[in-house]
Amino acid sequence: MSSKIETRIDIQSIEFSLLGKVIIEDITVWDPDHTKIFSAAKIEVASGIVDLLSGQLIFDKVDIAGADFHLIQQEDGLNIQFIFDAFQSGETSSAKSNAVTLLFKSIQLDSIHFKFTSIKNGTAVDVKVGRLDGKEAEFITSPNKIRANSIYLNKAQVNVFQSANPENSPSIPDSTKASAFSLFSINTDLGIDFEVTNLRVDDSDFSLHNNLITTTPKFDPAHIQLEDIQINLSDILVNEDTLNADLLSLSAQLPGLKVDDARFALQWNQHQFSLTHLHLASSINQLDADLKASPLNSNKNTDLDNLELSVLGKINPAALAYFLNDALLIPFINWKSTEVKLEGNYNQGQGLIKTFNLKTAHSSFQADGKIADVLDLEKLSWKDIRVNSTIGSDFKEIITPFVGGFSIPDELTILAFSSGTLITANGKINTNWGSVQFDGQATPKADNTGLDATLSGENVDLGKWVNVSALGPAGFSLVAKGNIGTDQNLEIKGSISHIEILDQPISNIAIESLTKN
Repeated sequence: MSSKIETRIDIQSIEFSLLGKVIIEDITVWDPDHTKIFSAAKIEVASGIVDLLSGQLIFDKVDIAGADFHLIQQEDGLNIQFIFDAFQSGETSSAKSNAVTLLFKSIQLDSIHFKFTSIKNGTAVDVKVGRLDGKEAEFITSPNKIRANSIYLNKAQVNVFQSANPENSPSIPDSTKASAFSLFSINTDLGIDFEVTNLRVDDSDFSLHNNLITTTPKFDPAHIQLEDIQINLSDILVNEDTLNADLLSLSAQLPGLKVDDARFALQWNQHQFSLTHLHLASSINQLDADLKASPLNSNKNTDLDNLELSVLGKINPAALAYFLNDALLIPFINWKSTEVKLEGNYNQGQGLIKTFNLKTAHSSFQADGKIADVLDLEKLSWKDIRVNSTIGSDFKEIITPFVGGFSIPDELTILAFSSGTLITANGKINTNWGSVQFDGQATPKADNTGLDATLSGENVDLGKWVNVSALGPAGFSLVAKGNIGTDQNLEIKGSISHIEILDQPISNIAIESLTKN
């Protein structure tokens, strides 16, 4: 064997039969540069001798125990290409090495350490396997590919590291900042393709790091860590521009979250992203969703074009701390179980919110309508937006810092309709401090906003709204016209039909006010 492949091989003992069965104990293989590339405590191989003699690398059975294997992808090919070349039959005039296919009908691995290093693209994969059972597996070169009908892994550790390549690697986001994650810039080029029909994993760990090995306090797609994995996958395809898989079940521990159950069907490439039948469960939190997206123009990489989304969930916002920026989460941290439902789409800058429902223990929010240009605040507009909301203590806690010296009643419902860019709105606010109706429009322009609106109220307890005990319930009708802003010129006219001041009723008060900068 050493003579055949022109390198050093050490074997403690070997047992074989003419039928094609070989048992080898304590084997070590070096490459021509005297670097150890493989060792194993025991190898048992059963193969048809006719296949091997004819150059077909077909193995009926391969059992390996206590193995250590280092596969290196160099600029000119794999570090084991010299082995494949030694067994090639016939002559070839090509300067390039011929593709080689190894077929394993049955594989059993125990206590295996496998390392794959790609000098070509800076990828390093380190795999430790307690037990692996594979059926109908192939290893193919040119291009490098692993294909299998079924794989079972137990007590495995898989660590993937990708070093930065300034020319083609995606930028790594800062996990301490809230940032958008591009659906169309995921790097799946590991230097070796995978096609697996069925994969089951028990009691295992997985990590993927880009450019730096670290544990991030927040979720970062450049640093993914999963522990205590129980997983069942089917129809897996991974290559340089495609990632497909059907996740049948998954439980795992992330640094900041325990996933009790997860399921989905994933299809991704540079032209489309589809995540359907998604189900996530973590403690009392559950989420079901379908997401489909494709860039309007793949050259422009506009991720939110052609987006369809459906979400139904019951979530405790505190459970999202691992995924959200702390400043963004603080207003919601005291919310308990929250139900959310969202259905809509976004296509060529135009969005439709079919349903958006948010329900907490004490509040609810419902909205539907049309939106446009959500990625450009200067062009952002909406049409036929309808809002129906009940403000309870949890919503109240969020709104209070934005209403200045005003107070918010314990019972508050809002029904409103609005459209923009010329912002029109009309609706009614019902509270236990009285009811208010509003109708009008606002016109944003430069440093000013034009205003033309009417406001009327019935039995509005002004004292409670503005924290002035001398004021009591009032009825009023007001009209406001003009500008507010840098060049303020606002005229307010109307009347107060009745009001109580120091418990004394006063009627028919005319109001006329002009404010200018």
